[in-house]
Amino acid sequence: MERYDEDLNENSFFQVLRGEYVEVFERAVEAGWILCVPRAGALPKYALAQDDILGHILVPSDELPETHFRTLTDRGVVVKGNLLTLENEVSNPHSVHILFDEVFYDEDMRKYKVLCLEDPLYASHALASSSSCDLVMLFSLRDCIDLLWTEGGGEEALKRLDSLVQQFLDKNPNLEEETLQNLRDLVSELFSEAIQVTLSDHRLKHKTKEDQYLLDSIKLSVETYLLHGIYKKLMKGITACTSGDDARLNRIIRNLSDLQVRDLDIDPKLSSSLTKSKFEIVNIEGYSTPLGKLGCLKRAISIVVSQGGVVSSDELLPILMFLVVKSNLPNWFAHLSFLKLFRFSAAGADSGEQSFNISSLEAAIQHISSGALFGNTSPEADCMLQVESNSLAQSMEEALGYNGGNELL
Repeated sequence: MERYDEDLNENSFFQVLRGEYVEVFERAVEAGWILCVPRAGALPKYALAQDDILGHILVPSDELPETHFRTLTDRGVVVKGNLLTLENEVSNPHSVHILFDEVFYDEDMRKYKVLCLEDPLYASHALASSSSCDLVMLFSLRDCIDLLWTEGGGEEALKRLDSLVQQFLDKNPNLEEETLQNLRDLVSELFSEAIQVTLSDHRLKHKTKEDQYLLDSIKLSVETYLLHGIYKKLMKGITACTSGDDARLNRIIRNLSDLQVRDLDIDPKLSSSLTKSKFEIVNIEGYSTPLGKLGCLKRAISIVVSQGGVVSSDELLPILMFLVVKSNLPNWFAHLSFLKLFRFSAAGADSGEQSFNISSLEAAIQHISSGALFGNTSPEADCMLQVESNSLAQSMEEALGYNGGNELL
């Protein structure tokens, strides 16, 4: 969970603003003012007052409307990058991180912008909410262990999960003989039991009821911890299930050993970054969790983007195809199945960058496996890449809320 996400429609601050301050809300939408909404886990415990609401509405200045604002409580605010900073706070400056921004539409289809903030805008409000859970970003297995330790009950929480992992391995000694669906069902059952055990801690259960982001983070941490514990045996089972597809893909890749960037119409300026990206993506085999593998995939894509400039959705598919061919990994279908089928913490909310990256990788692997890179193996081969690229672009738009243009990053 590298980026904070929240359904702002469920945020109580946003609900109060729209439901109880209708005139202010209508005026803000009409005038194009920006609405600031503290994340759910950082909201103060007391009932929201009028100044709380008005102090989170930003009115652009006439001189510098992109960066300088005043709140409806007449406080100056400066926006720089992802920081909101209160003016006239020289002795005790206070800045708040912008977690994300989102565009909404009212009933008349007028759009307005909302900034989700890490904390309430004013320092006094932030102190009032200090009992809430600090915002935790999960990048690695270590981050997940730390969260389970601090929020889940320390060493005992990890021991309970270790016990579940061992029971699972003892009960299922022959995972390589199971179908993919059976493997998924078995691990899903383990995940559900582990979540119940983790949330049996009354303090944590209470906190997660008030903070959806914390609950999502706990689920991801439990998933990551479990899958790391069973990965070796689970991956043997997945690899056995995908062995036929991987064998066919590997035969095709061996025949593409001389593939060059020009063969895929990739911009030559990306050649050097593709080499670095290849060294990164081969590390995907060394990670034992979806969190780790997706982080590796993201870094591989980011290397190309950061060094080659803006990359469109049409360009991403051949780039990933090139990386898959040049990586020499023997079990791409197994890794893909692991990412698609064992991300239980993302169930019901599988959108955004990670979902798009998985779809992109799947499209690249499937296109190579089809044999279309050899030329006209079928009457449809000429148009296959364009069809998949168009489908990928549509997937990106749906996943990222894409609105116009053709840029990924």
